[in-house]
Amino acid sequence: MLVMKFGGTSVGDAQCIANVKEIIARSVTERSPVVVVVSAMSTVTETLIETARLASQGEQSAVEEKLQYLERKHSQVVEALFSKAHRRAVQKTVTDILAGVVHEEPDEQALPQTVHPFVRALLRHLLRKNVHDRLRDIGDVRIQLSETPATTATGETSIPSTKRRSAYGYAVVALVASVLTIVVLGPWKGPATNLMSTSRSASRATITLPAGQTQPRSLSQPLALSPDGTQLVYVAQDETGPNLYLRRMDGYGVRKLPGTSYPSTPFFSPDGRWVGFFTTSELKKIAVDHGSPVTLTRVSYGLGGSWGADDTIVYSGQSAGLFRISASGGTPERLTTPDFEVTGWGHVWPSHFPDQRRVLFTIWGGESNGSAVLDLETKKWYPLLSAAKGAMILPTGHMLFNDQERSQSLFA
Repeated sequence: MLVMKFGGTSVGDAQCIANVKEIIARSVTERSPVVVVVSAMSTVTETLIETARLASQGEQSAVEEKLQYLERKHSQVVEALFSKAHRRAVQKTVTDILAGVVHEEPDEQALPQTVHPFVRALLRHLLRKNVHDRLRDIGDVRIQLSETPATTATGETSIPSTKRRSAYGYAVVALVASVLTIVVLGPWKGPATNLMSTSRSASRATITLPAGQTQPRSLSQPLALSPDGTQLVYVAQDETGPNLYLRRMDGYGVRKLPGTSYPSTPFFSPDGRWVGFFTTSELKKIAVDHGSPVTLTRVSYGLGGSWGADDTIVYSGQSAGLFRISASGGTPERLTTPDFEVTGWGHVWPSHFPDQRRVLFTIWGGESNGSAVLDLETKKWYPLLSAAKGAMILPTGHMLFNDQERSQSLFA
Protein backbone atom coordinates (compact mmCIF):
# COMPACT_ATOMS: atom_id res chain seq x y z
CA MET A 1 0.00 0.00 0.00
CA LEU A 2 1.20 3.48 -0.88
CA VAL A 3 0.04 6.36 1.32
CA MET A 4 0.47 9.79 -0.27
CA LYS A 5 0.14 12.95 1.85
CA PHE A 6 -0.16 16.35 0.19
CA GLY A 7 0.23 19.44 2.36
CA GLY A 8 -1.61 22.73 2.06
CA THR A 9 0.90 24.31 -0.32
CA SER A 10 0.68 21.24 -2.58
CA VAL A 11 -3.03 21.96 -3.10
CA GLY A 12 -2.75 25.73 -2.72
CA ASP A 13 -4.37 26.66 -6.04
CA ALA A 14 -5.93 25.16 -9.15
CA GLN A 15 -2.60 24.46 -10.87
CA CYS A 16 -1.19 22.74 -7.79
CA ILE A 17 -4.29 20.56 -7.51
CA ALA A 18 -3.97 19.63 -11.18
CA ASN A 19 -0.34 18.62 -10.54
CA VAL A 20 -1.40 16.49 -7.56
CA LYS A 21 -4.00 14.79 -9.74
CA GLU A 22 -1.30 13.82 -12.25
CA ILE A 23 0.98 12.45 -9.51
CA ILE A 24 -1.85 10.34 -8.11
CA ALA A 25 -2.86 9.10 -11.56
CA ARG A 26 0.70 7.92 -12.30
CA SER A 27 0.90 6.14 -8.94
CA VAL A 28 -2.40 4.34 -9.41
CA THR A 29 -1.20 2.84 -12.67
CA GLU A 30 2.05 1.66 -11.08
CA ARG A 31 0.89 0.15 -7.77
CA SER A 32 -2.27 -0.67 -5.86
CA PRO A 33 -3.84 0.18 -3.54
CA VAL A 34 -3.11 3.90 -3.09
CA VAL A 35 -4.32 5.96 -0.14
CA VAL A 36 -4.35 9.74 -0.59
CA VAL A 37 -4.46 12.19 2.33
CA VAL A 38 -4.99 15.83 1.38
CA SER A 39 -4.64 18.85 3.66
CA ALA A 40 -6.76 21.97 3.46
CA MET A 41 -5.58 24.49 0.87
CA SER A 42 -2.84 26.83 2.06
CA THR A 43 -4.06 29.63 4.38
CA VAL A 44 -7.40 27.86 4.95
CA THR A 45 -6.52 26.37 8.34
CA GLU A 46 -5.13 29.68 9.62
CA THR A 47 -8.22 31.48 8.34
CA LEU A 48 -10.53 29.04 10.10
CA ILE A 49 -8.62 29.46 13.37
CA GLU A 50 -8.81 33.23 13.03
CA THR A 51 -12.51 33.01 12.18
CA ALA A 52 -13.17 30.99 15.33
CA ARG A 53 -11.29 33.56 17.40
CA LEU A 54 -13.28 36.43 15.88
CA ALA A 55 -16.55 34.55 16.46
CA SER A 56 -15.68 34.02 20.12
CA GLN A 57 -15.23 37.79 20.45
CA GLY A 58 -18.54 38.57 18.76
CA GLU A 59 -16.95 40.13 15.65
CA GLN A 60 -19.75 39.08 13.33
CA SER A 61 -18.85 41.33 10.39
CA ALA A 62 -15.24 40.15 10.45
CA VAL A 63 -16.43 36.53 10.58
CA GLU A 64 -18.58 37.10 7.49
CA GLU A 65 -15.57 38.56 5.64
CA LYS A 66 -13.46 35.53 6.45
CA LEU A 67 -16.18 33.10 5.34
CA GLN A 68 -16.66 35.01 2.09
CA TYR A 69 -12.90 34.82 1.48
CA LEU A 70 -12.96 31.05 1.95
CA GLU A 71 -15.93 30.67 -0.38
CA ARG A 72 -14.25 32.78 -3.08
CA LYS A 73 -10.99 30.86 -2.76
CA HIS A 74 -12.63 27.49 -3.29
CA SER A 75 -15.07 28.72 -5.95
CA GLN A 76 -12.16 30.01 -8.03
CA VAL A 77 -10.56 26.57 -7.94
CA VAL A 78 -13.80 24.87 -9.00
CA GLU A 79 -14.18 27.34 -11.87
CA ALA A 80 -10.59 26.76 -13.01
CA LEU A 81 -10.71 22.97 -12.87
CA PHE A 82 -14.21 22.15 -14.09
CA SER A 83 -16.21 23.14 -17.14
CA LYS A 84 -19.38 25.12 -16.64
CA ALA A 85 -21.46 22.02 -17.33
CA HIS A 86 -19.80 20.09 -14.51
CA ARG A 87 -19.56 22.80 -11.82
CA ARG A 88 -23.08 22.35 -10.47
CA ALA A 89 -22.62 18.58 -10.23
CA VAL A 90 -19.34 19.08 -8.38
CA GLN A 91 -20.92 21.51 -5.93
CA LYS A 92 -23.83 19.13 -5.30
CA THR A 93 -21.42 16.22 -4.76
CA VAL A 94 -19.38 18.22 -2.24
CA THR A 95 -22.55 19.26 -0.42
CA ASP A 96 -23.75 15.65 -0.23
CA ILE A 97 -20.36 14.47 1.06
CA LEU A 98 -20.24 17.12 3.77
CA ALA A 99 -23.81 16.32 4.82
CA GLY A 100 -22.87 12.65 5.02
CA VAL A 101 -19.84 13.38 7.17
CA VAL A 102 -21.96 15.33 9.62
CA HIS A 103 -25.05 13.11 9.80
CA GLU A 104 -24.23 9.56 8.67
CA GLU A 105 -22.16 6.83 10.29
CA PRO A 106 -19.30 5.56 8.04
CA ASP A 107 -20.01 2.46 5.97
CA GLU A 108 -17.73 -0.15 7.50
CA GLN A 109 -18.57 -2.59 4.69
CA ALA A 110 -16.72 -0.30 2.26
CA LEU A 111 -13.42 -1.39 3.80
CA PRO A 112 -11.52 -4.18 1.99
CA GLN A 113 -12.05 -7.64 3.48
CA THR A 114 -8.31 -7.87 4.14
CA VAL A 115 -8.43 -5.08 6.75
CA HIS A 116 -7.58 -6.55 10.14
CA PRO A 117 -10.49 -6.76 12.64
CA PHE A 118 -8.48 -4.76 15.17
CA VAL A 119 -8.01 -1.94 12.63
CA ARG A 120 -11.73 -2.06 11.84
CA ALA A 121 -12.53 -1.65 15.53
CA LEU A 122 -10.15 1.29 15.85
CA LEU A 123 -11.69 3.04 12.84
CA ARG A 124 -15.18 2.42 14.19
CA HIS A 125 -14.31 4.11 17.49
CA LEU A 126 -12.45 6.96 15.79
CA LEU A 127 -15.30 7.88 13.44
CA ARG A 128 -18.39 7.62 15.66
CA LYS A 129 -20.61 10.69 15.52
CA ASN A 130 -21.27 10.75 19.27
CA VAL A 131 -18.28 12.54 20.76
CA HIS A 132 -18.65 10.62 24.02
CA ASP A 133 -18.30 7.28 22.24
CA ARG A 134 -15.27 7.94 20.05
CA LEU A 135 -11.54 8.06 20.69
CA ARG A 136 -10.40 11.64 21.18
CA ASP A 137 -7.04 11.71 19.39
CA ILE A 138 -3.98 9.75 18.32
CA GLY A 139 -2.83 9.50 21.95
CA ASP A 140 -5.78 7.24 22.72
CA VAL A 141 -5.00 5.18 19.63
CA ARG A 142 -1.41 4.75 20.79
CA ILE A 143 -2.66 3.32 24.09
CA GLN A 144 -4.96 0.95 22.22
CA LEU A 145 -2.08 -0.21 20.01
CA SER A 146 0.16 -0.89 22.98
CA GLU A 147 -2.37 -2.54 25.30
CA THR A 148 -5.23 -4.07 23.31
CA PRO A 149 -4.81 -7.61 21.91
CA ALA A 150 -5.93 -8.23 18.35
CA THR A 151 -7.24 -11.42 16.81
CA THR A 152 -5.33 -12.77 13.84
CA ALA A 153 -6.80 -14.46 10.78
CA THR A 154 -6.08 -17.85 12.38
CA GLY A 155 -7.95 -16.93 15.55
CA GLU A 156 -4.82 -16.41 17.63
CA THR A 157 -4.46 -13.42 19.92
CA SER A 158 -1.53 -11.08 19.43
CA ILE A 159 -0.42 -7.64 20.50
CA PRO A 160 0.20 -5.21 17.59
CA SER A 161 3.95 -4.79 17.17
CA THR A 162 5.32 -1.43 18.26
CA LYS A 163 7.74 -1.70 15.34
CA ARG A 164 4.86 -0.73 13.08
CA ARG A 165 4.50 2.68 14.61
CA SER A 166 4.97 5.75 12.47
CA ALA A 167 8.51 6.81 11.59
CA TYR A 168 7.46 10.27 12.71
CA GLY A 169 6.77 8.79 16.13
CA TYR A 170 10.31 7.41 16.31
CA ALA A 171 11.65 10.79 15.29
CA VAL A 172 9.77 12.47 18.10
CA VAL A 173 10.96 9.98 20.71
CA ALA A 174 14.58 10.26 19.63
CA LEU A 175 14.67 14.02 19.20
CA VAL A 176 12.91 14.84 22.45
CA ALA A 177 14.99 12.33 24.34
CA SER A 178 18.16 13.70 22.77
CA VAL A 179 17.44 17.23 23.90
CA LEU A 180 16.62 16.02 27.40
CA THR A 181 19.89 14.05 27.38
CA ILE A 182 21.77 17.24 26.50
CA VAL A 183 20.06 18.99 29.41
CA VAL A 184 21.19 16.20 31.74
CA LEU A 185 24.79 16.67 30.56
CA GLY A 186 24.66 20.48 30.87
CA PRO A 187 24.52 23.31 31.29
CA TRP A 188 27.55 23.84 29.05
CA LYS A 189 29.79 26.89 29.14
CA GLY A 190 31.87 28.25 26.30
CA PRO A 191 31.60 27.89 22.52
CA ALA A 192 30.53 24.65 20.88
CA THR A 193 33.99 24.17 19.33
CA ASN A 194 35.45 23.52 22.80
CA LEU A 195 33.06 20.71 23.66
CA MET A 196 35.33 17.97 22.37
CA SER A 197 38.16 18.85 24.71
CA THR A 198 36.20 19.69 27.87
CA SER A 199 35.31 16.96 30.35
CA ARG A 200 32.06 17.21 32.28
CA SER A 201 30.44 15.43 35.14
CA ALA A 202 26.78 14.59 34.65
CA SER A 203 24.20 16.74 36.37
CA ARG A 204 20.47 16.16 36.54
CA ALA A 205 17.52 18.50 36.69
CA THR A 206 13.75 18.37 36.51
CA ILE A 207 12.11 21.11 34.47
CA THR A 208 8.52 21.81 35.49
CA LEU A 209 6.27 23.91 33.29
CA PRO A 210 4.97 27.08 34.95
CA ALA A 211 1.38 27.14 36.20
CA GLY A 212 -1.13 27.48 33.39
CA GLN A 213 1.14 25.88 30.76
CA THR A 214 0.71 22.45 29.21
CA GLN A 215 2.68 20.60 26.56
CA PRO A 216 0.48 20.22 23.46
CA ARG A 217 0.35 16.83 21.81
CA SER A 218 2.39 17.03 18.65
CA LEU A 219 4.32 14.91 16.19
CA SER A 220 6.88 17.69 15.89
CA GLN A 221 9.93 18.28 18.07
CA PRO A 222 8.59 20.51 20.88
CA LEU A 223 11.86 21.84 22.32
CA ALA A 224 15.47 22.72 21.54
CA LEU A 225 18.62 23.55 23.49
CA SER A 226 21.01 26.24 22.31
CA PRO A 227 24.44 25.01 21.09
CA ASP A 228 26.19 26.32 24.22
CA GLY A 229 23.59 24.72 26.50
CA THR A 230 22.54 27.97 28.19
CA GLN A 231 19.04 28.41 26.72
CA LEU A 232 16.02 26.18 26.28
CA VAL A 233 13.15 27.02 23.92
CA TYR A 234 9.97 24.96 23.97
CA VAL A 235 6.37 24.89 22.78
CA ALA A 236 3.70 25.19 25.46
CA GLN A 237 0.03 26.02 25.52
CA ASP A 238 -1.82 28.46 27.75
CA GLU A 239 -5.11 30.35 27.49
CA THR A 240 -3.88 32.11 24.31
CA GLY A 241 -2.98 28.86 22.53
CA PRO A 242 0.43 27.33 21.76
CA ASN A 243 3.47 29.64 21.75
CA LEU A 244 7.25 29.48 22.06
CA TYR A 245 8.78 30.05 25.49
CA LEU A 246 12.41 30.74 26.36
CA ARG A 247 14.17 29.73 29.56
CA ARG A 248 17.75 30.50 30.59
CA MET A 249 19.28 27.35 32.05
CA ASP A 250 20.96 29.29 34.87
CA GLY A 251 17.64 30.66 36.13
CA TYR A 252 13.98 29.83 36.68
CA GLY A 253 12.25 32.58 34.69
CA VAL A 254 10.32 31.76 31.50
CA ARG A 255 9.50 34.31 28.80
CA LYS A 256 6.99 34.00 25.96
CA LEU A 257 8.44 34.89 22.57
CA PRO A 258 5.95 37.35 20.99
CA GLY A 259 4.11 36.52 17.78
CA THR A 260 4.93 32.80 17.82
CA SER A 261 1.39 31.39 17.77
CA TYR A 262 0.96 27.74 16.74
CA PRO A 263 4.69 26.96 16.39
CA SER A 264 6.47 23.64 15.96
CA THR A 265 9.97 22.24 15.70
CA PRO A 266 12.08 25.12 17.09
CA PHE A 267 15.85 25.20 16.50
CA PHE A 268 18.64 27.63 17.42
CA SER A 269 21.14 29.54 15.30
CA PRO A 270 24.78 28.55 15.98
CA ASP A 271 25.36 31.67 18.13
CA GLY A 272 22.13 31.11 20.11
CA ARG A 273 20.80 34.59 19.24
CA TRP A 274 17.98 33.41 16.99
CA VAL A 275 15.35 30.69 17.05
CA GLY A 276 13.96 29.22 13.84
CA PHE A 277 10.53 27.58 13.91
CA PHE A 278 7.62 26.49 11.75
CA THR A 279 3.99 27.54 11.78
CA THR A 280 1.21 25.77 9.91
CA SER A 281 2.32 27.40 6.65
CA GLU A 282 5.67 29.20 7.08
CA LEU A 283 9.27 28.95 8.24
CA LYS A 284 10.14 31.86 10.53
CA LYS A 285 12.88 33.14 12.81
CA ILE A 286 12.84 35.37 15.89
CA ALA A 287 15.61 37.00 17.93
CA VAL A 288 15.69 35.62 21.47
CA ASP A 289 16.23 39.03 23.08
CA HIS A 290 13.81 41.29 21.21
CA GLY A 291 11.74 41.83 18.10
CA SER A 292 8.99 40.03 16.20
CA PRO A 293 9.09 36.92 14.00
CA VAL A 294 10.47 37.27 10.47
CA THR A 295 9.01 35.06 7.73
CA LEU A 296 11.67 33.30 5.64
CA THR A 297 9.52 31.23 3.26
CA ARG A 298 6.25 29.36 2.93
CA VAL A 299 6.26 25.68 3.82
CA SER A 300 3.20 23.51 4.26
CA TYR A 301 4.47 21.44 7.19
CA GLY A 302 7.97 21.61 8.60
CA LEU A 303 9.63 18.41 9.79
CA GLY A 304 12.88 19.67 11.22
CA GLY A 305 15.38 22.45 10.59
CA SER A 306 19.11 22.91 11.18
CA TRP A 307 20.91 26.29 11.13
CA GLY A 308 24.39 26.13 9.63
CA ALA A 309 27.46 28.22 10.43
CA ASP A 310 27.25 29.74 6.93
CA ASP A 311 23.92 31.33 7.97
CA THR A 312 21.80 29.04 5.85
CA ILE A 313 19.02 26.78 7.10
CA VAL A 314 18.43 23.23 5.91
CA TYR A 315 14.86 22.13 6.50
CA SER A 316 12.36 19.46 5.54
CA GLY A 317 9.43 20.98 3.71
CA GLN A 318 6.83 20.49 1.04
CA SER A 319 6.73 16.91 -0.31
CA ALA A 320 9.12 16.04 2.59
CA GLY A 321 12.36 16.66 0.71
CA LEU A 322 15.24 18.69 2.10
CA PHE A 323 15.63 22.37 1.19
CA ARG A 324 18.21 25.08 1.94
CA ILE A 325 17.49 28.79 2.35
CA SER A 326 19.44 31.81 3.54
CA ALA A 327 18.69 32.78 7.14
CA SER A 328 17.79 36.18 5.70
CA GLY A 329 15.12 34.67 3.45
CA GLY A 330 14.97 34.28 -0.31
CA THR A 331 14.25 31.44 -2.71
CA PRO A 332 14.64 27.94 -1.23
CA GLU A 333 17.00 25.50 -2.95
CA ARG A 334 15.91 21.87 -3.17
CA LEU A 335 18.57 19.45 -1.94
CA THR A 336 16.85 16.05 -2.03
CA THR A 337 13.79 14.56 -3.71
CA PRO A 338 12.12 11.42 -2.32
CA ASP A 339 10.77 9.07 -5.00
CA PHE A 340 8.29 7.23 -2.71
CA GLU A 341 10.16 4.00 -3.39
CA VAL A 342 13.94 3.45 -3.18
CA THR A 343 14.77 6.86 -1.69
CA GLY A 344 11.86 6.88 0.73
CA TRP A 345 8.65 8.85 1.17
CA GLY A 346 10.24 11.69 3.05
CA HIS A 347 13.61 13.14 4.17
CA VAL A 348 13.16 14.71 7.59
CA TRP A 349 14.93 15.98 10.75
CA PRO A 350 18.15 17.41 9.22
CA SER A 351 21.13 18.02 11.51
CA HIS A 352 24.48 19.60 10.54
CA PHE A 353 27.75 17.78 11.17
CA PRO A 354 30.44 19.83 12.96
CA ASP A 355 32.31 20.23 9.65
CA GLN A 356 29.21 22.04 8.28
CA ARG A 357 29.71 20.33 4.91
CA ARG A 358 27.37 17.46 5.62
CA VAL A 359 23.87 17.00 7.03
CA LEU A 360 22.45 13.95 8.77
CA PHE A 361 18.77 13.22 8.12
CA THR A 362 16.16 10.50 8.55
CA ILE A 363 14.62 8.62 5.63
CA TRP A 364 10.96 7.93 6.25
CA GLY A 365 9.17 5.12 4.44
CA GLY A 366 10.05 3.35 1.23
CA GLU A 367 12.90 0.86 0.87
CA SER A 368 15.66 2.88 2.58
CA ASN A 369 14.36 3.49 6.10
CA GLY A 370 16.96 4.81 8.51
CA SER A 371 19.51 7.62 8.63
CA ALA A 372 21.50 9.09 5.77
CA VAL A 373 24.23 11.68 5.14
CA LEU A 374 23.91 14.50 2.60
CA ASP A 375 26.95 16.29 1.14
CA LEU A 376 25.88 19.94 0.84
CA GLU A 377 28.41 20.66 -1.91
CA THR A 378 27.64 17.79 -4.27
CA LYS A 379 24.01 17.30 -3.12
CA LYS A 380 24.65 13.56 -3.11
CA TRP A 381 23.63 11.42 -0.16
CA TYR A 382 24.12 7.87 1.06
CA PRO A 383 22.41 5.67 3.69
CA LEU A 384 24.17 5.40 7.05
CA LEU A 385 22.30 3.19 9.53
CA SER A 386 19.16 1.35 8.47
CA ALA A 387 17.68 1.05 11.96
CA ALA A 388 18.51 4.57 13.18
CA LYS A 389 15.46 6.84 13.44
CA GLY A 390 15.27 10.49 14.45
CA ALA A 391 19.06 10.77 14.47
CA MET A 392 20.81 14.05 15.23
CA ILE A 393 24.40 15.27 15.54
CA LEU A 394 25.53 16.71 18.87
CA PRO A 395 28.12 19.52 19.10
CA THR A 396 30.56 16.89 20.40
CA GLY A 397 30.37 15.10 17.04
CA HIS A 398 28.38 12.18 18.46
CA MET A 399 25.30 10.91 16.68
CA LEU A 400 22.28 10.34 18.91
CA PHE A 401 19.59 8.06 17.51
CA ASN A 402 16.70 5.74 18.28
CA ASP A 403 17.42 2.13 17.32
CA GLN A 404 14.13 0.36 16.64
CA GLU A 405 15.81 -3.01 16.09
CA ARG A 406 17.31 -3.09 19.59
CA SER A 407 14.30 -2.56 21.84
CA GLN A 408 13.79 0.92 20.42
CA SER A 409 16.50 2.25 22.72
CA LEU A 410 18.44 5.51 22.55
CA PHE A 411 22.07 5.21 21.45
CA ALA A 412 25.01 7.58 20.86
